[in-house]
Formats: sequence, structure tokens, C-alpha cells
Amino acid sequence: MLRSSMRVLAILAAVLFATTALAAESIPLDSDGLPAWSVKEWTDVPVRLEVADHAALAEMLARVPIADFSREQIRPEFASGKIVRLVVETRVTDAEHAALAEFGYRPMALRDVVRENREASERLWAAMYAGKADGVRTDPLNYVPTNDQTRDMLQGIAGSYPKIARYFTWGQSVQGRTVHGLVISD
Repeated sequence: MLRSSMRVLAILAAVLFATTALAAESIPLDSDGLPAWSVKEWTDVPVRLEVADHAALAEMLARVPIADFSREQIRPEFASGKIVRLVVETRVTDAEHAALAEFGYRPMALRDVVRENREASERLWAAMYAGKADGVRTDPLNYVPTNDQTRDMLQGIAGSYPKIARYFTWGQSVQGRTVHGLVISD
């Protein structure tokens, strides 16, 4: 029995390793020889937390330090011209969520728009590199172009408006990718 369980575990590990390797191999390289994108691994979820005031917020953060927390995530809610509570919308890990619940806080799950848009971009990038999507999509609200697509867009603008636009490169990013730029001037 133990031997068959070990065999099943070994097969599962091999399948998992092969699937991971296949996913990594299916991402093409960009013009800098680096993967055109990376598949984002999600370790947190967006939540809404409500506390009475700044003292209650400080107490909550002292009990459960939230790694993603920043003061820009705090929003006061008003009634009759007075602050009735503070609302914090942040991202928490499973451990942070469990700790918040343990201390009596009730994190409310929010729709994960950031994740939805990133996964849609990853699918679109894969379709583009596979030749199954026409043109370069430039909608800035829910799509981030790859580095090569950014280069192509800037070179296209410079080519379309040579009297006022000039494409150039700034050098290399810390990841080793070419940093592209566009000068617009008369």
C-alpha cells in the first residue's frame, strides 16, 4: 500500500513538474532574449475592512501587520457631515485573512479586477505571439503591452510623424530589457 502511494505521488510530481516546465517553455522570448512576460502568481486577494477610527485602525495593524497596506487605501465614510467609520480596501494573504478573522475583524472579499485584467492580458499576449490576435492593442485601462509591443508602438508613432517625433532607447532596465522612449518636439 505504501509503495503504491509513493508511486502515485511520484507520478503526480512528474506531471506537475512537466506542466510547469511546459508553461514556462510556451512563453516566447522578446528581442532582448528574455521571456516576453511572466505568469503572475497570486498570493493575496482584495478585501474591504471597516474600523471605527484611526485608533481602531492602528490597533488592527498592530495585531495583524498587513504587508500590502498603505495609507492611500484608507477612505473615511461620512453620515450627517461626520466621519462614521474608516474603510480600508487592501490585499491580504490567506494567513493575514485568517489572523484578521481570529481577532474578530470581518474582511469582506472584493472582486479582483487587477487579477482579472492581468490574466486577460496574459491570454492576449499568448494569442498575439501565437499569431491568433491581430494588431497591437493599446487600451491603457486594462492592458499593458509587452516590451516589444511598446517598442513597435513608439517606432510606429515616430514613423508616422517624423517631423515631430523621434524614437530612442534609454538603455537597459534592471531586468536587462531595453528601455524605449519617444521625443515629441517641433
